[in-house]
Amino acid sequence: MKAVRIIIGIAAVGVAGYLWFQNFRVREIASLNNRALALIEEKKFAEARDLLEQARQRDPANPSVFKNLGVAYEGLKDIPKSIEAFERSLALKPDQPDIREHVDLLKKGVVMEE
Repeated sequence: MKAVRIIIGIAAVGVAGYLWFQNFRVREIASLNNRALALIEEKKFAEARDLLEQARQRDPANPSVFKNLGVAYEGLKDIPKSIEAFERSLALKPDQPDIREHVDLLKKGVVMEE
């Protein structure tokens, strides 16, 4: 009986550690993404790209990171990488009609200027 309690205790600590790590990772990705968005607003696209690439490496299944990475690459006038990032975002989250339409325009050579 004592061994079962020990095993359950160890498992509980393991689960708690895993959940803490996941929560930390989610906050870290959100922080990188938010800082990158602020840099995009300031038109500091290279710095934003660098932060978003870090976020992408840590969470390769985050459609928001790829969407913002597409914006950063577009700001850098790297349209092929912009399209690639936007398409990855769409693959992860297909219900983004605005992004799909934007990709179509980029593929046709229509670049939106502010």
